[in-house]
Amino acid sequence: MDNILVIFDMDGTLVDTRADITISINYVRKTKNLPPLTEEEVIKIINFKREELAKQLYHTETYLPEDRAIFEEHYKQQCSKNVRPYEGIVDLLDFLKSSGVKLSVATNAPTKFGERILSAAKIDHYFDHIVGSCKVKNAKPDPDMIYLIQDFYSDKNLNKNFLVGDNHTDINAAKNANIPSIFVKWGYGSFDGVTPDFTAETPEEIVKYILNEKVSS
Repeated sequence: MDNILVIFDMDGTLVDTRADITISINYVRKTKNLPPLTEEEVIKIINFKREELAKQLYHTETYLPEDRAIFEEHYKQQCSKNVRPYEGIVDLLDFLKSSGVKLSVATNAPTKFGERILSAAKIDHYFDHIVGSCKVKNAKPDPDMIYLIQDFYSDKNLNKNFLVGDNHTDINAAKNANIPSIFVKWGYGSFDGVTPDFTAETPEEIVKYILNEKVSS
């Protein structure tokens, strides 16, 4: 399978980061005298349209530079404290890597957080490239990150590319890049009106789909 590339989203796909994201968001909210949010409330909010996040999280019309700075400074340390891979992810990555599949990550988080989080989860070594939103002009659902990662493998003669994610931004990014999408049901997100090429209930089903084995979608 050395002609296959699988690009993974990070949060809600490979790793559960809900606790740390919530703690850092609430740290910012405390500086603004806002009450804390639960993990469930935070996950619901971050699935809003990106332009609505600041209003929902911090009661501002846009992200204020000072709020972003406070969050990033706090999350830099917090992001590695409670992160863990989802059940079955390590086995999935072991199988794909040992089978010669090329693996990379495309996350809308800044690359520095992606690297720190995946290192804390002890799965960073599986990936050739970890590309965050800071590496491209436009984050997902734009296809810029997908194209950048594909360029890294331009000499590998890859003939199959897949994007695995838990959010409509991932599904749309795959569509915009004209590659198949695999939606994982254990994450934070939703289709939000778009249709993935395949829906995986478990990590094992991702392998079956990639190998073109018969599995219900």
